Amino acid sequence: MKRNLIYLVMLIMLFGCVATPQIYTINDVSRKHLILLNHNRTNKNIFSISIQIEGNLDGDASIIIKDGINFKKTINISNQNDKIKLIINEDWYNSKCIIEYLPVKVTEGNLHITYKFYEL
Repeated sequence: MKRNLIYLVMLIMLFGCVATPQIYTINDVSRKHLILLNHNRTNKNIFSISIQIEGNLDGDASIIIKDGINFKKTINISNQNDKIKLIINEDWYNSKCIIEYLPVKVTEGNLHITYKFYEL
């Protein structure tokens, strides 16, 4: 009985950390976007975020990731005619994430943002 209880607790802990991916698509890559990513479950014990950005652009762009408090990271994308694939993993303790997309001479392309918040 005690062993079954231990297994049950371990399973709950394991599956409690499994994150559900969410997707945001930027269709008009020629203009600025301010994107608010929200954790879709709870805001209890969030400890990490994973952001994957895929697509292509015909110019340069900057992507700024912020938590709205004190974290800020800027990623510059330089004249990409090939596929873009960025993977960003950060320690994260907020149920929201702000992404600013700032194009520079971009006229066409597409970007898909897949993100996951991890919680205990």
